[in-house]
Order: sequence, then structure tokens, then C-alpha cells
Amino acid sequence: MGGSLVVVGFNHWLLTRRRYTTVGGKASYGEALDLGKWKGVLFVICILFFAVTSLFPLMTLLGTSLLKSYAVGWRFGNFGFSKYLYVLRDLEITRHALINSTLLAVCCATLGTAAGFFAAYFEIRERKRGGQILQSLVTLPYATPGIVVAVAMILAFSGQFGLNLYNTLWILGAAYFAKYLNFSARSIAAALVQVDISLEEAGWMCGAGWLRSIRDILLPAVKPALIGSWFLIFMPVFSELTMSILLYGPGTETVGTVLFELQNYADPQAGAVLAMVVVVLVLTSNGLVKWATEGKYGF
Repeated sequence: MGGSLVVVGFNHWLLTRRRYTTVGGKASYGEALDLGKWKGVLFVICILFFAVTSLFPLMTLLGTSLLKSYAVGWRFGNFGFSKYLYVLRDLEITRHALINSTLLAVCCATLGTAAGFFAAYFEIRERKRGGQILQSLVTLPYATPGIVVAVAMILAFSGQFGLNLYNTLWILGAAYFAKYLNFSARSIAAALVQVDISLEEAGWMCGAGWLRSIRDILLPAVKPALIGSWFLIFMPVFSELTMSILLYGPGTETVGTVLFELQNYADPQAGAVLAMVVVVLVLTSNGLVKWATEGKYGF
């Protein structure tokens, strides 16, 4: 954890040097690098790397999810969508998990993006000790292993100090929010540092207040970063496992916990189906981010 804090501190130092600011003008584009005779070789290497690390595992996952009988194996005639119907229509725990994970992901992404914007704003605009302390508070849960965050949430919200959130969605939401708030703050800070304060000062001189300048000047300027940070929180929260496995209870199952149980204890085929749902969600989210930000963000 100490090493992570050192790296984040160095990142904060780089961001606050304020070398590049955006006031106006057109975007510039770099020139293409001519690879010469290495172009074909590097292309083949990239294709092989993609096939080994992404295509082959995904095709295996898809094939497993389509098997009618896991014992029969990969044989012609043993493929179909019966497991998809079972998992998504008949398996009640899956429906509950999808609802819980979607609700948690939407709420945490929305609140995290809003809180991340103001955390980034005070970090970049208030380059005093208060901004550095706020940055450390935002970064600490992310730099801490998820299992440690989960244990801390259990100790804090299990009723020993008057507030009992154990076995509820609230404790899961609190853990997710604390863990992934740094995603939003860092993404927005990287965009906010490029917006010169003179734009806000111009608004103040025209009579706009602090909130008005944020609404009319800063938010439009960092809109792609806001959209990107929302999805940066939504996607990991939707399928989070490390903290969820310690914090969930009856009725608060999430996609991550159900996927873990299906894969390890119950039904590997059903686990593959749920995993494919997560893959489709990630690919769809990536496409939406690129469309909404005009290609500026993508994961």
C-alpha cells in the first residue's frame, strides 16, 4: 500500500505542475510512424497476442456456455441455448443478482462521478495542504486491498458503533463507493488540469457565481471525462467479487458472488453463461463510452 501511495503522490505532482492548459483552438494530430519492413512481423505478433490472450479464452467461454451437457463435451449436436434460458429465466438467484448489481452499479457510478468531480476540483484548484489531504483520503481505499476494505466495513457497520448495515445492500454500496471513487477522481482530475482557471475567472467577471461557472464552463469542458469516469465505476462494481464475497448476505447476492458459486460449486455451464453476460455488458459499455465521448475514451 505504501508503494501505491508513493506512485499516486508522484502522479499528483505531475498533474499539479500545470504544463498544459486548454483555452481554445483546434486539436492537433500526430504523424503516423512508418514501421518499414517490421510492419508485417509486428502485425503477426499483435494478432497472435490477441488470439492467445483474448480470442481463445472468450471463444472457450462462449462454447462452454452453449453446451447442453457438460459431461458429453464439445461434440456436434451438444450445443444450444438451453442454459441461457435456465440461467436468465428460470434461475431465481440470477435475477436477484442482476437487479442488485445493476442498482449498486448505477448508484455508485452516479454518486462516485459527482463526488469525484468535486474531489478533483478541490485537488486541482486548491493546491494547498487541504487538497493533498483530500487526495490521500480518496486514494487510500483504492490503494488498500479489497479484502481489507471489506473487513473494515464489517467492523465499522456491524452494529458495534450503533449502525448495523451488515447483510444489506448499503454496506456493499459503501464499500464499492469507497473503493472505486479514486477512478472518477483521477480521470476527472486529468481532464480538469487542462482547463485553465482563466476561463472560470472570465465567468466570474461577467457576474457568474461559483456554481454557475462550474455548470456552464467546467462541466461542458470535462464532459467526456465525466462520462468515462461513470463507466469506469459502473463496470467493476457490476461484477465485483473480492469485497462482495465477505459482505453479501441472504437476498443481497451480486453477479460476482453468484458467478463464483456457480463456477466453483454448482454449475460451470451456468457460470459461463453469467460470465458471457458480463462480457457483453463490458463490450456494450465500451462502445457506448466511445460513442458518447466521440472516441476520446474507451476501455
